Amino acid sequence: MANEKSLQEYKARIQRAVDHVEKNIADRISLAVLAEVSCFSSYHFHRIFHAFVGETPGEFVNRIRLEKAASRLITYPSEQITEIAFKCGFASSPAFARAFREYFGCSASEWRGGRLEGVNNGDSGKANDEQREISSTSSVCRPDDENSRSIAERMEEMLVKTEIKSMPSFHLAYLECLHGYNEKIGKFFDRLCRWAGPRGLLTDDARFIGIAPYDPKAAASDKCRHYACMTVPAYIVSEEEIGVADIPAARCVVARFEGVQGEIAYAYDELFGKFIPENGYQPADLPAYEIYYNDPQNASGKEFTLDLCVPVESWKPCQGSET
Repeated sequence: MANEKSLQEYKARIQRAVDHVEKNIADRISLAVLAEVSCFSSYHFHRIFHAFVGETPGEFVNRIRLEKAASRLITYPSEQITEIAFKCGFASSPAFARAFREYFGCSASEWRGGRLEGVNNGDSGKANDEQREISSTSSVCRPDDENSRSIAERMEEMLVKTEIKSMPSFHLAYLECLHGYNEKIGKFFDRLCRWAGPRGLLTDDARFIGIAPYDPKAAASDKCRHYACMTVPAYIVSEEEIGVADIPAARCVVARFEGVQGEIAYAYDELFGKFIPENGYQPADLPAYEIYYNDPQNASGKEFTLDLCVPVESWKPCQGSET
């Protein structure tokens, strides 16, 4: 049964983050501060925000800055464009100019001149009202292509089978990959297997696990950390490029995912935006991980079967919350 109180609390917490952005638009707005304001774990805030808002925090902040700048250009016609850029949180005039043209399809001065003259021929910008409109309680974002219905159906089937489980601890050997979710991950698993094989570690009991400490959408592709891991006996220690780490035992939301790599992000949105809040839980301050049931070395364009494991704790109100 859906826990309406916890769902409303999630929305209220996200609204706190939205309000913080609105009130501090001229300042540097970090992901850590937004997570703290909304009382969510910094591990999971990015995914929670995207699941509820439909934009990443960075996309949201950038959009709000641009829309506020566009409004000030008209409301304060004597204010210098550079001054407006700084007041709306842009670090430099060139950065503002590039972002404004990319979003609105024209320069800031063209926008101001055309709007003040009452010109609105429909060609002044890419971002019309419908494209820019977003609600802080919007539904979970799904792909818009022809396969969206089948993806949505499979996501619903996944949620029906999703469980809360007590997961054991794992002792892992790992390789760090700084390329996010793409075909390069498979090469790291391959290297891990070539290290493990001669040591007799590729047993039937070994599990392959992937860990992305933070949402891959939160970092540039060349700085997005992903760990290719496998379970190993307790006596294994780090050596050369192989590290070792432990996943602690924890209560987890466990969802069996079957699909291609590009759909994993939608599955996480369903968990963070639906299942976890609706069942009275919140993410614990531990990273999510994925247990693979087929070959993780083939990471591009292949069907995956894996468990998405998100450590959770019972929902508790954020301090100072009125809900």
